[in-house]
Amino acid sequence: MQARSTGDYNCIFEITVIKRTAKQATIIDVYKKTVRTKIHSDESGNEYLKPESYARAPIFRAV
Repeated sequence: MQARSTGDYNCIFEITVIKRTAKQATIIDVYKKTVRTKIHSDESGNEYLKPESYARAPIFRAV
């Protein structure tokens, strides 16, 4: 999955989902660490991941 930076359009973050359940996913993050993160869904029912929790953190959406 990929996401673009909010401050620089040319900066692309990439993660790899290696395992998932109904509520959480295990990913290899941009720093090459294995991390578990919650699977969120928006009002339309589309799923997304937000592995970091700072103001301009990338949001990874399933395409």
